[in-house]
Parts: sequence; C-alpha cells; structure tokens
Amino acid sequence: GLSSAPSASPHFVRFVTLADGRRLAYVDRGDPNGIPLVFTRGVLGSRLTAHPDEQVLLDKRIRLLVPDRPGSGQSDPNPQHSLLSWAEDVRQWMAHLSINRWHMMGFVNGAAYALACAHQLPTQVMSVVLTSAAPPVSGISDLRFFHGDLKYGLMLCRYSPELAPHVYSLLTKTLASRVHQYFNDTLSALPEIDRQVFADQRIRQNEADSVLEGAANGNPTFINELFIACSDWGFELKDIHAPLSFWHGKLDPYVSWQASEKLVAQCPNARLQILEDAGQYLIYSHWPQLLDEVVGLDASGVRWNT
Repeated sequence: GLSSAPSASPHFVRFVTLADGRRLAYVDRGDPNGIPLVFTRGVLGSRLTAHPDEQVLLDKRIRLLVPDRPGSGQSDPNPQHSLLSWAEDVRQWMAHLSINRWHMMGFVNGAAYALACAHQLPTQVMSVVLTSAAPPVSGISDLRFFHGDLKYGLMLCRYSPELAPHVYSLLTKTLASRVHQYFNDTLSALPEIDRQVFADQRIRQNEADSVLEGAANGNPTFINELFIACSDWGFELKDIHAPLSFWHGKLDPYVSWQASEKLVAQCPNARLQILEDAGQYLIYSHWPQLLDEVVGLDASGVRWNT
C-alpha cells in the first residue's frame, strides 16, 4: 500500500508497506516521468539527505527517490537488517511504484547499499554512481582508508562493540539541541570547498533536518548502521556487471580517495574520477555533474570494460 503525509521538509514523506508488514518511508522528488534514481546516504542522515534544489532535477528530467533505511527516520526497524535484506526492500519498493529499471547513487557508507542492490538485482539496476565511497572493513588494514570521527566509530564498533552504545548514547541524545554546533564542529575539519557548500543556508538547513530526522529514533539505529559499515558486505564486487562510476574528492577528510581506487580495481565495469578540488560533500558541490553522469549512463547503456 502507498500513502503519504506532510513532513517538516518541503518533500512529502510517502510510505510503502513491504511483504512482512514493515513500512518503508521515502520521498519522491523531481520529474515524476523522469529517469528513476534511488539515492542512498551515509551513516548519519535520512530521506532528506540530497540536494534540496528541485529545479535541477526537473531540468535534467530525474525522478529522485530517497528512502529512510530500516529503523531510521520514519521507516520501521528490521531486526534482520543487512545489505542483502536492504536490496530486497528496494526490489519490493520499486515494484510498488511500477518501476522496472532504475539507477542508484550511493554516498560514503551508502555506497555499500547501492552496490548491494546492483549485485542482487542485476537486471533492474542500470548503473551506480558512487560518491566518496567507503570500502568494506574486512580487517584492521582497511581502516587506513578512513580518518577522523568515522574511523574512530568504525574501529570502536569492530573491535569494542560492547562500548559503542555508551559512547554514542550522548551524541544522539544531545544532537537535537546542538545540531548547529555539531555542524560547526564538523565544518572546522572540512576543506574550504566543503565549507562553501554549507555557506548556502538551504543546504545547511536541509542537512541539519536530515541528520535530526535520521537520529530521531536514538542510538540503536545509528549504531546498527556503523556495525553494518564495519562488517563483511556479503557479496563480491567482481560479480557486479552494471556500469559503476566512482567520484571521489582528493580533499575528502574522512574517506581517502585511495579507497575508491581500491574498489574500482575489483569491479569488472567501473571507472574512477578523482576530483582535485572536491571534498567529502561533492554530493552537494558537484550535484549537477553527478546528475549529468546518471543521464549519460541512462542514454548510452554504456559498458566500459567489455
């Protein structure tokens, strides 16, 4: 069943009821007859994570679909939530919308969710654009690709999992009262190009709303996201044959561009664009170019490495 309800954001929240009775919340933006693009966010965020500009979606004829993952935002939790169960949620969601084929875009840890869909739904996912992609953490050596808070979070969840809920309970509890302080702290660690992104009040407010909505259900969801991010993905990149386009900022302070290089080397049909002047938030600073990439992939049905 489909239903929608107003939310604080200009984007209506809609719901689909999955086979097991769980509700999945999402927004459906842009051109309703445009190229379907499912966007998956990083660890902290929600269905509101994506550039707030509607006009660029209309201009480029993109239908942008952004979900709340299970347990976050307004989606019901799934006790068995994993990357592979997520791909099945997406399959059911798209079937409800009568969308047969679509593109994916994954941001930071959302890359794993987008790639899981490409792996599990090879006839339906036409391409994946990956921005600031975080690699799987299969051992301590993989942590070299991460920096700052993200590195500490992954290290904690992988090697001291029993401590993680205590460490993060404070973060999620106080986030609502200090979300703008959180941003100021975050911005101080970012390169100039990312700071410029958040000088745009609309983007800053949108990101604040997204983070608050994502953290609304408190700690368990956030911790669960980190646990999934530091566990084995459960599938092999070499088995994904859809075209994959990796974009990574050279100045990304959280996930090293070498991570994307490593991922691309494992994929049979992938290419990499390293952007000298981009940081973590190229999802905002280069949004029109990323959408152009999706449009190009849609039109050409390209296969790069065949």
